Amino acid sequence: MSGKEAKAVVPKLRFPEFREAGAWEEKEVGEIFKVTRGEVLSMRLVSDMPSETTPYPVYSSQTKNNGLSGYYSDFLYENAITWTTDGANAGDVNYRPGKFYCTNVCGVLINNDGYANVFIAELLNTITRKHVSYIGNPKLMNGVMAKIKIILPPLPEQQKIAHCLSSLDEVIGLQAKKVQALKQHKKGLMQQLFPAEGETTPRLRFPDFREAGAWEFIPLEAIAPLSMTGYNSRIFRMSTM
Repeated sequence: MSGKEAKAVVPKLRFPEFREAGAWEEKEVGEIFKVTRGEVLSMRLVSDMPSETTPYPVYSSQTKNNGLSGYYSDFLYENAITWTTDGANAGDVNYRPGKFYCTNVCGVLINNDGYANVFIAELLNTITRKHVSYIGNPKLMNGVMAKIKIILPPLPEQQKIAHCLSSLDEVIGLQAKKVQALKQHKKGLMQQLFPAEGETTPRLRFPDFREAGAWEFIPLEAIAPLSMTGYNSRIFRMSTM
């Protein structure tokens, strides 16, 4: 580092092929990346789904859906790291594979030598919020990001760690899809296990309750004391026969 001796560390856990690869070195973000920013884009021009005319993802400051706001006809960057510069999510960092567009509330880190990867993004995510200014609207501006110090292994080790992290993200994504499918299944099941509006018998019943008769309306206060005076609500109760 310019005028200073680089700080070197060795992690406790390391892939076998890198145990003799030497220490990790401390560098400033601006030494490794070109630090830039996205551009203003009207959301009226952004499509909800990708198409032949709008194939490129658009990322913004939101954390929902990994920052994805929709799809656009043009792109600004490719294989880069973004972070949220302004607002409640300031400091949130993500690696963006492929060609993409990002709005003006996204800072961008560009490096064409392989340093823009999942490993660096995850590493930054552990420290960037410490550098966010919370005076007024939270901010993490380009100048501050460029001065943040990170400790890096050699590039091949970064790529190995990045591959490992990406594999875990794929597993997490698959599990999330399974959870969502189970939630939808539960929702559909509940619609059948409870009587539909205007009916008193559910469409689906367990075998031992198929002859138990219709459900009945009763005041909620009949089975549970209410703290709100005058509150009048009713719920279904299955006939006890």
